[in-house]
Amino acid sequence: MLGIRHYAGSAIDLWQGEISDFDCDLQSRDIRLGLIDAQVKAKRHLVYVPDEDAHDTMAAIKEFLDDRVAGGTYPKRITVILSDADQYKTYQSELFSVFPES
Repeated sequence: MLGIRHYAGSAIDLWQGEISDFDCDLQSRDIRLGLIDAQVKAKRHLVYVPDEDAHDTMAAIKEFLDDRVAGGTYPKRITVILSDADQYKTYQSELFSVFPES
């Protein structure tokens, strides 16, 4: 099953692999700072390697997207890079819980 959801104009997706395999505008190991940095620098694609648990990560993304200012800049794609299948499943479950299909 794919790990992707669309919410408030952004795609939130999950990938299992190495960060070096991704070409993006901005990389971060802190989701909150990465989201703010992407907004300030008007970056379209943020790649995040999680240091936080799945619940905190998805809650931070949702809070950021809910609070964004209309017409402001924000990342159009947020990719969470996961190291193994178990971590992927945990994040996928949380992604689907926080961002249900509409």
